[in-house]
Amino acid sequence: EDDPVGSWVHRELGFGICRLTIGDPLTTVTVDGSVLSIQTPLNDINDRLEHGSYANPAELTNIIGEITDAFDDTLRRHDIIRPHEVELLISGEYGAALARLESGTSTCHSTSIDRDTAEELFRLLATDAVTDRLDHPGLLDSDGDLLGAICVVVAVGRLLSPSMITLGS
Repeated sequence: EDDPVGSWVHRELGFGICRLTIGDPLTTVTVDGSVLSIQTPLNDINDRLEHGSYANPAELTNIIGEITDAFDDTLRRHDIIRPHEVELLISGEYGAALARLESGTSTCHSTSIDRDTAEELFRLLATDAVTDRLDHPGLLDSDGDLLGAICVVVAVGRLLSPSMITLGS
């Protein structure tokens, strides 16, 4: 990793990158050349988080813990050492929607953020009423409730401490 050429080759081969394609009920994880799946039933997660019109903080904590455990367990089952110093890429429709949320514009398809910014997006959605979560600048009507998706990003981000998170890659 200290060798710049070795680092470049490592990245070009997909090592040092963890790609999540967030989906319901599964998220596809590509890490160190392996493609895995973890359970992320987003509709169920969003239903669990509706407590009145606001997300229940204890349930948020539980869900993030469940996603973290599922990710870690999946890596263990496949004998993959938890990566470190990775770049986290969030692809697919949820990645693009989170990029639009971060940028505030409906034309944004990709943006890079740090882990603190991902936590801010999480707090933004977690403290909004359900109807307000659907009405942020940049979001499309088809984006729906992104709270479950940002829970996946935060859970994996807390576990891997990525150097960068690219939304919508």
